[in-house]
Amino acid sequence: MLYIPLPGEKVCVNCGRVAQRDARFCQCGASLVRTCIVCLKEFPVDHDICDYCGWPQDVEPSSEAEIKLRVQRAISDLSNPDPEIQKKACEALKGIGPVASEAVPALADLIRRSEDGVVIAWACEALRAIGPAASEAVPVLADLIRRSEDKEVIWSACEALEEIGPAASEAVPALVDLIRRSKDRWVIESACAALKAIGPAAVPALVDLIRRSEDKEVIKRACEVLRGIALWGILRGIGPAASEAVPALVDLIRRSEDREVIKSACDALEGIGPAASEAVPALAELIRRSKDREVIWSACAALKAIGPAAVPALVDLIRRSEDLGVIGSACAALEGIGPAASEAVPALVDLLKRNKGWYVIDSVCETLKAIGPAASEAVPALVDLIRRSKHSWVIESACAALEAIGPAAVPALVDLIRRSEDSGVIGSACAALEGIGPAASEAVPALVDLIRRSKDSWVIEKACDALKAIGPAASEAVPALVDLIRRSKDEEVIWRACYALRGIGPAASEAVPALVDLLKRNKGWYVIDSVCETLKAIGPAASEAVPALAELIRRSKDSWVIWSVCAALRAIGPAASEAVPALADLIRRSEDRWVIKWACAALGAIGPAAVPALVDLIRRSEDMEVINSACAALEAIDLAALPELNPLTGWLSPLDKYKKARIKEVIEKIKRKHGIW
Repeated sequence: MLYIPLPGEKVCVNCGRVAQRDARFCQCGASLVRTCIVCLKEFPVDHDICDYCGWPQDVEPSSEAEIKLRVQRAISDLSNPDPEIQKKACEALKGIGPVASEAVPALADLIRRSEDGVVIAWACEALRAIGPAASEAVPVLADLIRRSEDKEVIWSACEALEEIGPAASEAVPALVDLIRRSKDRWVIESACAALKAIGPAAVPALVDLIRRSEDKEVIKRACEVLRGIALWGILRGIGPAASEAVPALVDLIRRSEDREVIKSACDALEGIGPAASEAVPALAELIRRSKDREVIWSACAALKAIGPAAVPALVDLIRRSEDLGVIGSACAALEGIGPAASEAVPALVDLLKRNKGWYVIDSVCETLKAIGPAASEAVPALVDLIRRSKHSWVIESACAALEAIGPAAVPALVDLIRRSEDSGVIGSACAALEGIGPAASEAVPALVDLIRRSKDSWVIEKACDALKAIGPAASEAVPALVDLIRRSKDEEVIWRACYALRGIGPAASEAVPALVDLLKRNKGWYVIDSVCETLKAIGPAASEAVPALAELIRRSKDSWVIWSVCAALRAIGPAASEAVPALADLIRRSEDRWVIKWACAALGAIGPAAVPALVDLIRRSEDMEVINSACAALEAIDLAALPELNPLTGWLSPLDKYKKARIKEVIEKIKRKHGIW
């Protein structure tokens, strides 16, 4: 007879025996319970669905089938009349995100029929998480915004529309109407954010809102959204998406008396940028008639964003206005436009000549600096300003403008250096030449003369900085710099002279004897470091300094000095072979692995003459880092190292297996490089 198990009895899936309800294992040893893969509770092994959570045990968590099942269950639960179950279903769909798009119709239906604000808000949150794929729900959300009085519900609906983005264009009229009628700041903010996300499709409705509304807060919000849409278009590479709003914004600027509204309109035009060129006359007129500095600044910021098309209007403002604030703001706008504002140079020069005070002078200099080489016409006016000014900041600003103008300003800067007695003027002119760099080579004779005649250490330092920036083209200055090194007692001046020679490079080889003399006089690590850096820049042409560098290695205990000397010897290269014994001795007596590394690098650059010292280091050292450094140097020496390396592998004992392996690796690399097998 067929036995029918009683409630609670368990059936073994292995042998078919029936066991009591409290039994966990069958007589055959098989388990009578299984653990749910979701809730982790135990239930009878012959059940395919969990007795507690109802999860099918053949559906793995996080699989596509699991997600589909969760979506289907959530859709089913949305039809349940219990608000708590509906809320949990919405929460589950929110957690699933965009792949739950199948649930959009059910969520839309829930929003239509539910009277529970919390449930509706949760449904909106689920649609928000689904994103653009929830576009089918846009009409329902738009209707919800129109009929609901619950600000939490409205706020959630707006957030959902924001995430749906451009596909929510059908909701624009509802959002615009919401901005008109709502008094709640957060609701308005969320509606504006939704319109920004919808993008260009919202522009016509916003334009209409600006034209028809009398509420300044509504107009301000509309302008903010237009600015956001304009920037949205620029970021997505589709151009100024709100350009069709320009006529409405221009009209708003002309008719409004409210400073906040005007500023918002200017901000919107600034966001639209070059496509708002139609607004230039209205903005210029606004600047002329307004007494409000913030409004003027906003209008100038809009003109700056519009760009070259705004230059004539800004020039006219500069020429006609007597208001320093207006002039300064116009200059700031031209500064932002940059080289394209070269048309304004004559007006800016005229401003300098009229001497309108420190604020205007500084603004003009900054503008000429931004225009750059195209402002060469302003050079005489800037030089005249420097000559007649007693204020250091004016001189610095004018010299900075000359620096930006570039090579065209060099003759004027040279003339300033030769004629002026003011150290501030001379120093600033030198700083400008430094900024111009190699193109200022014409100034070298004047800088040389300045070094020879000046007693002011600051001026001499500035001249050295300029020569360094000019570089190899300043080789004519080497004798003067050598003389400066020999006669000066000021360490800072000596350092700057070395700095200049460093910039000149190999062409400064004439300075090597003076640099060697500096090393012998032992001026301290600051000067020694500078001399070594200079010898490094001169390179192989500094071979005359090798004995002095070798002697410095022998007597110095300062690791930084040793590092600088090793770097110089490395740059001199094979011509530094005389330093090999000193470097070998340094390696023998030093316990600092970094010092040994630097010495090995120098020996590697010196070449074949350094091979015996490196081989000796490998023989006696047990430090693998030191051995690696020596091997790297031998690898750099290349073929010339092979005759010494080959016997070394036979000489080492079997205990030196790591050394042997590293040496063999170097030998193989050199042979492979040259095709030797």
